[in-house]
Amino acid sequence: MPIGIRLAVALVTIGLASSCASAHKRFLREAPEWQRALVLSATVPPVVESARPATVTFRVQNQGARKIDGCIGSARSVSSNGIGVIRLVDHPYCLKQFSLVPQAHVEWTEELSLPDVAPGRVFLSIEVQIVHPRACERKFGCYATDISTGAYTEARTATSPRRFVFPQISN
Repeated sequence: MPIGIRLAVALVTIGLASSCASAHKRFLREAPEWQRALVLSATVPPVVESARPATVTFRVQNQGARKIDGCIGSARSVSSNGIGVIRLVDHPYCLKQFSLVPQAHVEWTEELSLPDVAPGRVFLSIEVQIVHPRACERKFGCYATDISTGAYTEARTATSPRRFVFPQISN
């Protein structure tokens, strides 16, 4: 391979590595603040069917001192007593972008798959992925963190066939 092509390949490789490192550094610098400042709450219907999707309204509020620009990611986790439905995303991406000044919030509604739990009053632990839109890598997606909340609901035995849903944000 001619020296000019080898030099060009080396420069591109160094540029990509530098870009990835700076995205990762940016994320590591800002993620702890996001985890302290962003507060998740979820409104779950008072009665749900076990192992079936339910319409859940989410709210993320910035309780920090600085503006936060982020995205709602696609990964979710819902569990109760160790039984859960987890939707992992290897290469996080943005579903809905937000810009929150202190005390501002963003709300959205989506169908969320619920775990198969025994009938009765249950506590659901819910996690939502928050994606850092300025800490992305072309090949691996964006860096992300999870924020969590919990909600009580009444679970009933399902009357319809089981089905899993993927996030589609409305509002």
